[in-house]
Amino acid sequence: MIRRTVVLLCLAAPPGAMACDPDPAALPLTPEQSGAPQAFLRPDPLRLSEPFGMELLVCDAGPVSRVEVDAHMPAHQHGMNYVPRVRVQADGQYIVSDMVFHMPGHWRVTVAVHGATATHHYAADLYAE
Repeated sequence: MIRRTVVLLCLAAPPGAMACDPDPAALPLTPEQSGAPQAFLRPDPLRLSEPFGMELLVCDAGPVSRVEVDAHMPAHQHGMNYVPRVRVQADGQYIVSDMVFHMPGHWRVTVAVHGATATHHYAADLYAE
């Protein structure tokens, strides 16, 4: 199985960049380690086999060099057929595009936020019908 990792790009945000003020409808991301900054997703409506995007908010992460986003189906042990793009919208706010869930069911979205001193990993579960 070939696994493609999503990627990318961020200019460094100033330390203490974003206080946490997520949209009430935003989905909290679950951090893999304690002490990680809070993070939230707000996905566009999911349509099977059609591209969609998401807003990503990372609170008080300090300088960020790179953000990676990916998704896979735990039950089927495969990922997406597309590579999403991540771009900076503002300090601590990112736009993820080109996400495509090509099968119905449970998808786990994973996010890696690479900072100056640590990388924080997050996950959230989404369902495509």
